[in-house]
Amino acid sequence: MKIKFHYKSLLVFCVTGLLISSACGKDSAPSTKPSSTDMSDMSDMSELAVDMPTDINDMNPVTEEDMTEDLCMCTTPENACEDGTSVRQYKEPGCTDGVCNDPEYDIIPCDTPPETSCQGNDTIVSYMNEGSCAGGSCTYTLIETYCDEPPANTCNGSTLIEYNALGSCAGNTTCDYGSTQTDCGAAGCCEDHCCEVTPSNDYMGTLVPTNINTGGAPSGVFNTSTDCTSTAAIGDCSPVSPDSGSNLCVCHVDSITINNMKVEGSRGLAILAYNSITIGGTLDVSATTTSSGPGASYTYTTGATHPAGGSFGSEGGASSASTHGNAALTPLYGGMRGQDSLVSKKGGGGGGALALIAGESITVTGAIIAGGGGGEGGTSGYSSSSSNMGGAGGGSGGGILLEAPSLTLTGEISANGGAGGSGGTTDHSGYRGADSEGVMQAYGGSAVEDETCTLYGSIYSGQGGHGATASSTPKDGGNSDYETRCFDSVFTGYGGGGGGLGRIRINADRGAQSCLCNGSFSPTPSFGTLLYD
Repeated sequence: MKIKFHYKSLLVFCVTGLLISSACGKDSAPSTKPSSTDMSDMSDMSELAVDMPTDINDMNPVTEEDMTEDLCMCTTPENACEDGTSVRQYKEPGCTDGVCNDPEYDIIPCDTPPETSCQGNDTIVSYMNEGSCAGGSCTYTLIETYCDEPPANTCNGSTLIEYNALGSCAGNTTCDYGSTQTDCGAAGCCEDHCCEVTPSNDYMGTLVPTNINTGGAPSGVFNTSTDCTSTAAIGDCSPVSPDSGSNLCVCHVDSITINNMKVEGSRGLAILAYNSITIGGTLDVSATTTSSGPGASYTYTTGATHPAGGSFGSEGGASSASTHGNAALTPLYGGMRGQDSLVSKKGGGGGGALALIAGESITVTGAIIAGGGGGEGGTSGYSSSSSNMGGAGGGSGGGILLEAPSLTLTGEISANGGAGGSGGTTDHSGYRGADSEGVMQAYGGSAVEDETCTLYGSIYSGQGGHGATASSTPKDGGNSDYETRCFDSVFTGYGGGGGGLGRIRINADRGAQSCLCNGSFSPTPSFGTLLYD
């Protein structure tokens, strides 16, 4: 809009119908015509005349250019939407020759959202990168991010990095969750958690912290049938009966050190330590003569003239029984008792079943024994046959399973066979075979002498067979004999066969490479890789 003032308009001024000549810049003759206007009081007009210039030349000259002056009153249009994602932003229009110019504008895309910021301590407020135009303005979708989604735990070597579940807004742009670092020790770090050892026999359960540490080194006798309770001397214990394998007493503990402890009872023993197991003395799950070790379950069902040794990791002497189980001890079995004689002389018991499983380490500076028992000697008093005079067979060694990321085994670990008993004679009973009590071989019962006539001298019963070791196979029992004396005959019985080997299995983080195995072993252990979860 333009307002134009012309100089002629400014020089014409009329008051009550009269033309003031001085204002017009011209002389005017007074009118002779009487006026109907009362002119008697001209004081006001006189005053007005005094204020006006008396000479047109006394006024400042006014040019056309001065009087025609640009006075624009141009309004800037309101911003509008160019399309759904951009704004038409108008500029302030200028004037040209007193006329408002057409307004200019810029097209502003809606791609500059407000800056991300913190809302409170635990929420980040951000916006979608692409906005939309509404009412001439860009609007952006608001996004509220609550700091409750921490990064996944990660491993850095054997160190576990764990993040807090609830974070805080940091630097207006990110959630800071903080972190803690845990040394996973010998077990190592598995993707997002410290590796947890998983027993190869899953029916044993899992390793769990218990806050039970038996630093007092339990000793004496532990009976898996009567002492398997939650308050046992060796931890929180309970019976487990798998579909296959030996029935077990499973004991949970954080760490345990055992001095000299003899284990008895019908169930095998499994100790699951969340941290460590140390055997400083002798942990013995062996058979004792004809009583099997804990968890030994296999037995011959009938007696024999020439009784055999029990079979497990290897066949017993003179045996018709096959080995059983497998080298991995999955499931865990104990040994097999030796065969009885025809007149019920008892075979040696089978070695027991033992599992030691630790989340960090197992250390054996003492001894672990799962040996077979010795068979009884043959019966005397039979004067018509050797069949009823045989000595009983020795029991096989049992099963020893060790599982931990790190193992230091500098002591002795053995599961050898027990020895067979010697045969009896007409006049004398045979001798019992020796129990296996370590890595050394158990010897069979000695042959028994019986005299004949002076002409024939003496005859001897069959010697009991020696038990198996890592370096020697079990022996068959000696043969029976008979001879005519001066007035009758004399008979001797067979010796019982020696017991076969048990099994030793060691599972470590990297198999044999993770085991400091400088101790003495019989039989030679097999190695496997530890399972983790």
